[in-house]
Amino acid sequence: LMLDVFEKYLKVEEVPAPELVDMFETLLTDAKTQDVIQDAFKRLMYKLDDHVSLDLLRRIVKRMGTLQIASEKKDSEIPKATRPVPDDWVRFIELPEKVSPHIDFLFNVLNSGTEPSSLLGAMLEKYGRSYFWDAMDTVLAALVSKKTETKLLESVPKGNNSVLFAKVDVVSFTKVAPEKKLQKSSSKDLTGSEEAWQEYFNGISEAKKKINAKDPGCRIEGYQSTIRLASQCKDKTKPFEELLPFLTNRFNAEQEQCRTVILERLFAPDGMPVDLWEPNLAHLSSLWKMASKARDNASYMATFSSMGKRILEYSLKRWEAGKEPTEFCLFGREVSQGNTNIVNIVVSAAQESANNNVNRLRDDPEALKTVAKWIFETTVTTGDEVGLPISKFWDTCKSFGKLRTNRLIERGLWVEWPFLKEMWAKLLTEASKQKAAEFIFISIVDKLAEGGEAYMKCLKPGPNRSTSKASDWEEPLPPWTEPIETPEYKAAVRGIMEQIESGEIPAKEGSSMLARRIQSLCRLTAQNKLSIQKRGPQRQGWAHINNHRGLRYEHRDGLDIFSSRGSYRECMVVNWFNSKSWDFQRQSSNSALPWRSMHFIDDFSHDEIACLSKLLDTKQSLRAVLWNIAEAACWVTGPVMSDLLEKAIWKMDPQFEGRARCVSRHYPYVNIALTQDGPDMEKKTPDVLTPLVELWLLDDKARDARAAKLMSRSDCELFLFFGRNFARHLSNGRQEWLQQCLLKLKRQTEDFVEFYHWSRRGPELMSLGLLKPGVEGWRRNLKPEMKSPENLKPQMYLWHPDTQNQFLDKAIQSTETIPLALVNRAVFGDSFKKVSEILDQYPKEQSKKERNNDLFGFEVIQAAGAYSDIVSEIDRRFKEMPDPVIFDAVDDSQIEVLLFGLGKADDATASLKVLGSYASKVKQAKEAVTKMIAQVSPPQARELIRDVMLPRKAGVGLQIQGVKKISELHIPNAFELYSKAWNDGKCQRDVAGNVLGQVALGNELEPEQVRSFFGYFDMNHTDDRKAYVADFLLDQLTQSTEWSLPFLPSVIAKLAALPGITNKAVQALRSNRSHPTEVLQALTDVLQTAKLASRTKSIFSAGQRTQMLQDLNNLTSSNTQRSLLNDVERMNLSEADTDVLGKFIDEHLALWEEGEMSRAVSARGDTGASTLLHSILSCWIHLLRIGKRSEWQGILDKMYKRLVNVESPYVLTELATALCSRLRNMGVSESEEYVALLHILGNFFASFFKSGLLTISMPKAQGGQTEPEFFQAEKDKLKHGHKLVLESWSNLLAGGCPEVETNLLFKHAPDGKEIELVKGLVKMALETLQPGKGDNAGGPRSQKRPTSGWAHSQGYPVDQCKVGAKVEGVVTNSTKQFGVFVDFGCIRDGKLKVPESDFKKYRVGDVVPNCVVNKVEVSGKSGTAFIELLLSSSAGELQVDAGGSARAVARRAVQWLASSNRDERWNTLIDLLASIMTLEKDGSFFEDDLTLLGSPMLETSKYVPLVSKLMNDSNCCKELQREALRWLSERNTQEAIRLWPLLLKKRVAGEEVEKSDVVTMLDLCRANSLRLPTFEDSIAKTLPNEIIAMLAASDLVEARLLSLQAMQQQSYPRGQPPSSLGDLKGDSSQVVRTGARVLWKALGGPEDEPADEEEEEEEA
Repeated sequence: LMLDVFEKYLKVEEVPAPELVDMFETLLTDAKTQDVIQDAFKRLMYKLDDHVSLDLLRRIVKRMGTLQIASEKKDSEIPKATRPVPDDWVRFIELPEKVSPHIDFLFNVLNSGTEPSSLLGAMLEKYGRSYFWDAMDTVLAALVSKKTETKLLESVPKGNNSVLFAKVDVVSFTKVAPEKKLQKSSSKDLTGSEEAWQEYFNGISEAKKKINAKDPGCRIEGYQSTIRLASQCKDKTKPFEELLPFLTNRFNAEQEQCRTVILERLFAPDGMPVDLWEPNLAHLSSLWKMASKARDNASYMATFSSMGKRILEYSLKRWEAGKEPTEFCLFGREVSQGNTNIVNIVVSAAQESANNNVNRLRDDPEALKTVAKWIFETTVTTGDEVGLPISKFWDTCKSFGKLRTNRLIERGLWVEWPFLKEMWAKLLTEASKQKAAEFIFISIVDKLAEGGEAYMKCLKPGPNRSTSKASDWEEPLPPWTEPIETPEYKAAVRGIMEQIESGEIPAKEGSSMLARRIQSLCRLTAQNKLSIQKRGPQRQGWAHINNHRGLRYEHRDGLDIFSSRGSYRECMVVNWFNSKSWDFQRQSSNSALPWRSMHFIDDFSHDEIACLSKLLDTKQSLRAVLWNIAEAACWVTGPVMSDLLEKAIWKMDPQFEGRARCVSRHYPYVNIALTQDGPDMEKKTPDVLTPLVELWLLDDKARDARAAKLMSRSDCELFLFFGRNFARHLSNGRQEWLQQCLLKLKRQTEDFVEFYHWSRRGPELMSLGLLKPGVEGWRRNLKPEMKSPENLKPQMYLWHPDTQNQFLDKAIQSTETIPLALVNRAVFGDSFKKVSEILDQYPKEQSKKERNNDLFGFEVIQAAGAYSDIVSEIDRRFKEMPDPVIFDAVDDSQIEVLLFGLGKADDATASLKVLGSYASKVKQAKEAVTKMIAQVSPPQARELIRDVMLPRKAGVGLQIQGVKKISELHIPNAFELYSKAWNDGKCQRDVAGNVLGQVALGNELEPEQVRSFFGYFDMNHTDDRKAYVADFLLDQLTQSTEWSLPFLPSVIAKLAALPGITNKAVQALRSNRSHPTEVLQALTDVLQTAKLASRTKSIFSAGQRTQMLQDLNNLTSSNTQRSLLNDVERMNLSEADTDVLGKFIDEHLALWEEGEMSRAVSARGDTGASTLLHSILSCWIHLLRIGKRSEWQGILDKMYKRLVNVESPYVLTELATALCSRLRNMGVSESEEYVALLHILGNFFASFFKSGLLTISMPKAQGGQTEPEFFQAEKDKLKHGHKLVLESWSNLLAGGCPEVETNLLFKHAPDGKEIELVKGLVKMALETLQPGKGDNAGGPRSQKRPTSGWAHSQGYPVDQCKVGAKVEGVVTNSTKQFGVFVDFGCIRDGKLKVPESDFKKYRVGDVVPNCVVNKVEVSGKSGTAFIELLLSSSAGELQVDAGGSARAVARRAVQWLASSNRDERWNTLIDLLASIMTLEKDGSFFEDDLTLLGSPMLETSKYVPLVSKLMNDSNCCKELQREALRWLSERNTQEAIRLWPLLLKKRVAGEEVEKSDVVTMLDLCRANSLRLPTFEDSIAKTLPNEIIAMLAASDLVEARLLSLQAMQQQSYPRGQPPSSLGDLKGDSSQVVRTGARVLWKALGGPEDEPADEEEEEEEA
């Protein structure tokens, strides 16, 4: 039963192969017998032409093996297999080139055959059928999973293998299987001799004995043996002539299993040859008749079907031209049972490559034509058969088209085979009128369109293609569409149209056929035009393409849209229609027609359009006809189609359509009558009027005339809500018509609701305002739910004022985002009145809750129902719908939209006046006014600020913003506006604070103008009010460091007495950097007030004191004083009045003295008091001014007298430190004043020691003091005295000073600290001469010259650059060749005077502080300016004559140190002098520097360490090193030679070794009989080749060895050793000679002639 069901399933037509395989796998899983699976698989392979995947084959093999094992079990319900093992399945396996040996072995076994004498047959006899399935599975596993699982059949008992394998024919086994599909090999081949025949007849007799047995299995084996013996004969004619009648007679009496074996083995590929079938046709016919009449013949039919296919292949190849088919061919056609595709057999045979087989279909065209005609006559029969013959005719043509007759595929058959035209005409004439109508009307056109592209690819132009003339082609070409241009076809089409018009074909189906035919004709037309385009000039006028507004032109590129590959379906208009993009309810947006559209001219479809027009008049299935008209209009355009669209529109009522659009989806039984047929009815829209109107008005040129026709209708206003073309045309070009429509439309009220009031069922009246100008992109989607009104750019601002007012009245009833955004676009209407009405309602909640009936999507109210009239039903349902809810809430979001629109209004002044009246009520209005005020001109802004923002009724917030905008917008005559807001101090306190703040920080007002404003704090206001305003004012002043009003500090000082304002007042004064005199005076006044407040401690308790007194008292604390002094120090105190500054310092010193600070300093010397003193002195030193050195002494004496009373040595060192810092940072470059100031400070410091306040040695104890107290006091004096001398004083002089100043310093040198003093001086002097250490991080050192040059156009002129000015700049360039240049604000860069080697320390962009202008020179000829800058050291010292005085100070220090105890200090002197000498640029001062070590000169060995230090110092110049060695060589040559290699050491890249240095070294060694010193490899490697050659030629052996060392360190090319090395191979020194030969060989030098044995032995 399973097999029968499967066979019936295989006979079903058009079932794809995957479904057949799925059905078979179901059978494979459920079947319980191997025979069923084997037979079903055989039928499946016949159906699929032996195509099977290895995965499926393996699953079958595994299932067969499982069933085999189950059947062998005892009492098993699984029956045993009766079919022979299917060894022919091996044909499905193809081994790759590389495969495992055991897989190859198994594959050969499976191909050896099942005879007992073959290896497979022997294995089956021993192991049974399981061996076959395991072997197959092993081979398949290796091919599928690349892994082989070895399986052993251990369940079978093992016997004597020698008996079994004795039967195996090894010769046949060793035969290699065929390359692809190995066939079974035979063990014998009967030669046809008498002995062979005798053997055959003996074998056949034995086989027939088995056939006569009762056991079916034995009979099956007998049949197999007889057929095998017959097929093994060389001449197979006699055996089969004798065997075939015997089998025929036995067939009818045999069981089904035996019949199956007979047929399978007889007609197998290795069975009876095909060429013997025709002579024995009678017997074959008998077998066929018996098999076909059998009850269960399913197992036979597959075999006979395969047999029929082979007969057809054999007979068709031997068909002679002009003859009828043979009886044998007809028998094959009958036996194949219609399952064989004869056309494919013929095509395959005709395309077969040449071989020795007989094939007339390949070699004789006439024979092929004869066969084709017979096939067409037999397969395509005429008659009334549901259109099958016509479709079969075209399928057959397409199959024969594969032959590519004359290169024109099936189209060429019409030229070569004329009978096709006759058959086509006969089919059209005899075909049934209705049953074939679909194919004739539509399908044939589609088939021609599909084949058009292949036809065009076959076209081959002639040699002159550029002329595009048909005569240039190789041969005349028949038109591709000839089959549908015949009179018979045209008559058939006319007949079908008559059936449609008469109603024989219903209007619904007929209109659909007409629409689809138009689409097919468009596609065919496109293909036809493409072929014409390839062959010659294209005929214009067949298609329209729209790429731009107002422009639809013909374009060749449009052909690509309609290619036969199917991309024509991507035509955007068709997609728009198919997706129902205008369906507002489902799409949630209104997508208009695409910008790019293409239509075909309707000249080829006039008949179809006329037929549609007639259907429209019949009013039968009117809705379906309308939908099909709209669909057809998406493809074609033209006057005829336009008339049809107009006619369709005039058949429709827009009010009904609009109401249907609102309610139909809620009632599916109504909706189905209005929508287009097709799946997903829920997604279908009832709105067919929109696409009809849109397509009708798509033509830009004709739109105005057609819109005029719509305006002639009484319901013209309703067409505004169907599509966008009509509304856009009226909005942009016909505003008088728009005005007429708006007058007819009505507002939504409780008594009146129309379909256009529903905002989510289609375009609403408000959407008119969204239509943009007619520029590219206006057709994009318009989304009402859009929340960002800034993207709206509607055209309505160009409407007439009356039109705008009508629109505001009837369209803007909602307060949603988009309607509110449109209000302000009606600039000529009463838009401001509308805004005022809405603002008056703020805030307002939504009055009615929104219902679900006006949401996107829909809810089914009633699914089924009945009606007699669709119009009445729609009206009834529409009136039952609840009214749409108008959104009327007014909250912050609505206000923001309104304000945004007002902000973009053209009349900003009017907008601001409207907003200003609501600023106190609506917070957003105040913010909007503030933002919009910046959009108007300053005169308008001044007027608006005065009239809108500053009046008291505007509110405090808007007044404050108005005050701020005065300064932000730079309003002219600001004093008047400030006065209006000030209102003589009667304004609100927040306004007062803002006015005072703006006035205080503004620069455009005169101080005397606004002085009266600050009298506010003297008015009769409460302290709280004053404090509030003062707090606001101080917050603004604290944020600014520059005040424009000089009297402000005195005002702030008074404010410090207000409660809670003290700290802010002081902080504001501290943050100010302008008017230092006034600020210092104010701080002094506050400090004096604070001192008075501090006395209240003894009067009031802590609880009784007010916050003000507490804050004032806190100002006298040490922490507050230090912080205040630090801020004051940052001011430009040099510009402050000295008297005011002095009073300020006196107040702080008084507080310091009166408190415990002085006692703390006296007792401990290092506490918070010392920090405060440091801060006081840091401000005090600014009393010492440049150019007023005559006042210095008096200022110093005054401070000295004040501090000396403290009796603490610490205060003096602090004073000295401050003075030194002041002098270093003053930027003095005039040496005379600087020297004078140094002298003043030097004497001042010396006076400290004269008074005994500081000491440089420990004296003995005196009376009146106990010994511990005395020594502690003296230790403090000694400690601070040392600090003064060793740090402050010495650091000041290290930058350069006269000798008298250093002598004064040395005079006060502490005992035992002489070395420390000199070291400090030398160190500071060297730092002065070398201000930087290491390369700066940052950008590059240099940059390319700018295109505009090095000058700075924004800088000040050179004549304003004064010598001695202290400047700061940025590095613009730094190179070794030109130096370091700095931009310091001048139009020209200044060159920084630094050592040449220091250019690496500066990079472009580095900030260089503490520079002083040292020189300004302007060339009289060229006018070029040169500016030189000096640099202060890192510690802040000025470089005073850095090349001389600093060096002189260091030299004097060393000389002074060497004047006593020279021997004890010798090593220190050597180190100090070496560090000084390192800075020398040459060796000219070497002997002069040696004199600093004192006289007389000591022995030479004492000076060797000095020379050694110079030689090892990488910063020491070569000239100095060379001079040092010269001086040493004159006194101690041996030591000089020992240090000489250091002179040749290469320290930086690019430095070369001087040849003269090597020559001098060699001369010294030669003259003094000294050996050359040892050279390190690093030094030898840097020697140049010239010096190496000189060393190699030297008479000194050590020099020649040095040359070998240098050569070994060099990198010479292989095989190219230096010539000097060759000379050294014959050197007189055996060591040199041997080393040279070894190196010569290592460098690849050519081998010399072999030396004699004596030399070799000697060298060895």
